[in-house]
Amino acid sequence: MTFKLSRQLEFKVHTCLVDGSEAQLLFANKGDLYGGKGFEMVAASNNHFSPCDDMVTFEILHDLPNNRQGTSEPVTSYQSRLEGMFLRTSSLGHPVSSKLQVMFFVIGLRAEYEPLIDRFRFGELSFDSMTMSKVFELVQKFDRAPRSTDTPIARSTAAAAPQLRQLPPHLPVTKHHPNSRLCGNGLEP
Repeated sequence: MTFKLSRQLEFKVHTCLVDGSEAQLLFANKGDLYGGKGFEMVAASNNHFSPCDDMVTFEILHDLPNNRQGTSEPVTSYQSRLEGMFLRTSSLGHPVSSKLQVMFFVIGLRAEYEPLIDRFRFGELSFDSMTMSKVFELVQKFDRAPRSTDTPIARSTAAAAPQLRQLPPHLPVTKHHPNSRLCGNGLEP
């Protein structure tokens, strides 16, 4: 039965090939190599025309920094989507370290998690000791906890806020100081 299906598949593949095409040349002058072996023909064409593992990994890694939790996306879905991407890169021979996985996960959280993100940003939480599941637990605790402004980071930010708002009278009120390298496109003096 399998041989019959393989012969039928071989016939279908040959009928789809365009004369002079790269696909036809893939099977031309092979003697009996693919004779009656339709499944092997499909596998050979998939191997030949599919992007290489490095290119797939590159595409995944290229998209990771822009991969954000959607506005109404549950954290479980966001985590699952990222873990799928990391699993795919691992299966292609390019695993992403646990530390980087956590960093990408935290970076992509919605803005409402900014207090939690700040705990990583300001060193209160370490990426070295974290896993995706531990961060997920922190997010769940954050969701259940009443919002409090009485945290070390919130206190230090609040204490610094009045100082940040008071500019010296001789400086113009602009987004950046005129002599700053952060002006405009970053190329100005």
